[in-house]
Amino acid sequence: MAKKPNKLSKETILAEAKQLFSSKGYRATTLTDLTSSFGVSRPSLYYYFKSKVELLSELHAQGFGAAFYRFEEVFLSDMPTREKFRKILELHTRNMANDTELNKILFMDIDEMPEKLSREIRLRRKQYTSRIMEIYKTGVEEGIFKDIDPKIAVYLLLGACNWLAMWYSPKKSVQPETIADFLVEILSSGYEK
Repeated sequence: MAKKPNKLSKETILAEAKQLFSSKGYRATTLTDLTSSFGVSRPSLYYYFKSKVELLSELHAQGFGAAFYRFEEVFLSDMPTREKFRKILELHTRNMANDTELNKILFMDIDEMPEKLSREIRLRRKQYTSRIMEIYKTGVEEGIFKDIDPKIAVYLLLGACNWLAMWYSPKKSVQPETIADFLVEILSSGYEK
């Protein structure tokens, strides 16, 4: 039976697309799946989004934009390096836990996406991780972090955080804040002196 949300809108379409992409995968989800969910025709969806790629691109832009705004405040702050790095890991973990559906799509389906979109996502990730590597490098120079190649250290740490998208559910598990605290506590013993 088709779902019948109160009103077809950009927000309701994005929410349904995120759920479908997460459960079925980006490539396996069709616009027909979306129209069936709402009980509408394709032209009704085309009013808001011209394609499945546009839907995914919008989901990515919203998710990355909201997260990056919070990270930018920390990146630009004058807090001590140890605190700044911990805060970045905490924010990253919370971001992963707060929207596992979206993050699962963006990490697991990136090779299924159109080349232009996957390039854009990879570039944003590279810019983001490069900034975190700089913070790690500063910590090594200050003698507070272990002298591990910043690229290896950061990719290993973020990889541990990113895996939340595969197993974490706020419905069945502890709150994102608690997960973030536990993860940072465990990880920091590996990189702090």
